[in-house]
Amino acid sequence: MVLTYRLNAPPCSAVRLEGRFWKPRLETNRTKTLPHLLQMLRSGGRLALQSGAPASSIDYKMYWETEIARYIEAASDCLACRYDAGLDALLDGVITLTVSVQQPDGYLNAYITHIKPDKRWKHLFTCHELYNAGALMEAAAAHFRATGKRTLLEPVCRYADYIDSVFGAEDGKLKGYCGHPGVEMGLVSLYQATGNPRYLSLARYFVEQRGQLPNWFDTEETGSTALYWVDSLRNFYRNHNRDFHEFNQSHLPARRLREAVGHAVRAVYFYAGMADIALEYDDEGLMDACIALWEDICGKRMYVTGGVGDEYAIEGFGPAYHLPNGSAYAETCAAAGLVFFGDRMLRLTGEGRYADVIERVLYNLLPASVSLDGTAFFYQNPQQSDGSATRQEIFTCACCPPNAARLLASLGSYFYAYNDEAVYVNQYASSEARLHAGGTGVTVEQETNYPWDGAINLTVTPDRPAEFTLCLRLPAWCQHYGVALNGEELKEGIIPINGYIRLKRQWRQGDALSLRLEMPVTRARAHPRVSDNIGKVALARGPVVYCLEETDNIHELERICIPEDAVLNVEHREDLLGGICVITGEGRKLRLDGWNGALYRAEPADWEPYYFTAVPYAVWGNRGSGAMRIWMGSM
Repeated sequence: MVLTYRLNAPPCSAVRLEGRFWKPRLETNRTKTLPHLLQMLRSGGRLALQSGAPASSIDYKMYWETEIARYIEAASDCLACRYDAGLDALLDGVITLTVSVQQPDGYLNAYITHIKPDKRWKHLFTCHELYNAGALMEAAAAHFRATGKRTLLEPVCRYADYIDSVFGAEDGKLKGYCGHPGVEMGLVSLYQATGNPRYLSLARYFVEQRGQLPNWFDTEETGSTALYWVDSLRNFYRNHNRDFHEFNQSHLPARRLREAVGHAVRAVYFYAGMADIALEYDDEGLMDACIALWEDICGKRMYVTGGVGDEYAIEGFGPAYHLPNGSAYAETCAAAGLVFFGDRMLRLTGEGRYADVIERVLYNLLPASVSLDGTAFFYQNPQQSDGSATRQEIFTCACCPPNAARLLASLGSYFYAYNDEAVYVNQYASSEARLHAGGTGVTVEQETNYPWDGAINLTVTPDRPAEFTLCLRLPAWCQHYGVALNGEELKEGIIPINGYIRLKRQWRQGDALSLRLEMPVTRARAHPRVSDNIGKVALARGPVVYCLEETDNIHELERICIPEDAVLNVEHREDLLGGICVITGEGRKLRLDGWNGALYRAEPADWEPYYFTAVPYAVWGNRGSGAMRIWMGSM
C-alpha cells in the first residue's frame, strides 16, 4: 500500500492563535512558565554539572538533560512565534552550558560523563542516554528553525554521527536501543532539519531493532545503576504473570504490536516514532501496527479527558477497560505523547478520528495540567480527588512541566495540515494560518468563540485563484451542523468523509465559509467493563468535559446524583476562571439524616433536590484545594 496523504504540518510560526481560550494561555506560557522553568533548571541543579560544579556536590539525575532540552525546545518555538531578544540571549546561555560537556568523540551526556564515566552505553534500560539524546535532537531542530543558528544543531549532529557509529545492524556495532523510547522521533526531527538520510536510517534501525531476540536488556550488565524501581517493576510483572519486557515495548518487534502495554510515556513515544518511519518509508506493516495500537488505546484505555496510563505502579497501561478514577495516573507527558502519535497518524491517513482525540487532550487534560498562572503543574492528572491533589511548582523528575510548555509553544502546528491538493482545518480557534495548496500560498483565518460556541467563520485567501479541497473536520461529538459558502447554505457535498467535510472548488481571495456546530450538553457513559463508572455519567459540551468541584458544591460530591430528566443549563461567566461556560442543573443529593446512628438499614436511600454547578475540567483546581469528580451517579 502506498500512503497517499502525506499531509504537512505547518511550523508553529505560520499559525497565529487568538481568542479568549488560547491567546492568554500561550502568553502565560511565554511570560510566566518559561521563566519559571529556567529558574527550576538553575536552582534545581539541572545545569550544575555543565556550570562546573563538582559531581560529588549534587545528586544529579540521569533524566535532567531531557528537561533542559524540553525547555530549549519550548523557548525556541516561542521565539519562532514572537521574537524576544531577551529570551534569545537566555537561550544562547543555556545552549552554551549544555554543549560545554561534549566530549571529543561527540558524546554529549553530563550524567554519564561526570557521574558514571565507566557506564557509557552499559545500562541502556535505566540510564536514558538515547532518550536524552532524542530530546536534544528535537530541541536542536526547533532552535535552528526559530533562529537559523547552528550553535546547538552542529554539536547535536556530531552527537548523532557518533551514535550512528556505535549502534546499528552492521557488524561491530551495538544492537541495542534505549529503555525509554524518544530517540526515534528525535532522529526524524534532525533528518527533517538537516536532510541527512543517515539520521532517518538510524531512526528506522531503532524502531525495527526493539523487540528482536535476544532481547537487548537480557544481555546488559546485571544490576540497576540509576532507576530505583527496577526491582519493584520486575516483581510487579512477575506477580501479574506478564512479560517484564512489556514495560518498554521490547517484548515484540514493532510490526507485531497490537496492544498498548507498559509505561504509557514510553509506549506513545515509541508509537509516534513508528508512525514517523511509516510516513517516511511508506511502511504498510508499521502503519497497520500503529492503527491497531491507536484503536486499542482509544477504544479500551483512554480516560474521558484524553489521559492515558491507568496503572500507578508502572505509570502505564493496565488491563483493557481498567480506568479507575481515584488512582488514575494519566501523566501529562503521556497525553502529550498521545498528541504526537495522533498528529502523525492524521498526516498518514487524513482521518478526522485522530484530530478528535487531539482535541480531547487540548481542551481538557493539557490546560488542566498547568495552573492558570503558569507556575504550578500536575504530573499525574487526577480524574477524581478528595481534595488532596494540588499542582506543584517543581518535581524531582520534572519532565511534565517543560513537556506541557513545548506542546503549548508549538500548538499552532496541530491546528492545520496541508498538501498540494488540500488544506485541512483540524482544530477550531480564532487564528490565522499561512499554508500552501493548489500550487500557491493560502491564508486561512478563523473567527470563533470556540470551544464555548460552535459558530466558526472562515475566510480563505489564496495568493491567486486555485483549485484545491478545503477539509473541515466534523467533530465526532457533533450530531447537527451546517455550512454556508459566501452566504449561501450548502445542501450538497457536506456529508463528512473520514471525519471531514470536503469542499473542492476553485478558491478565490476572500471566499467566506461559516460552519455551525451545535453544542448541546451531553451525558457521556462509559463501557460497562469500566467498573468505576457503572451507573454514572459525565457531562460534556462540545469538546469540553465538565467536573464538579467542592468550591461550587458540597465536599462529599459522591452524594450528588444527576437524574436522566434533569434540565441542564449553560451559562457563560466572563469573570470566572478566565471566562468559561458553566453547566448548572437540579440534581439530587443523598440525605444523611434519618439513619439514627445505624451503619446499615433496609429502607431505600432518601434524596433531596440539589442545585449543582459544573465547571470545565480544563480549569479545575485553580481556586484552592477541594474535592473534584467527573463521573456522577445517574438515576
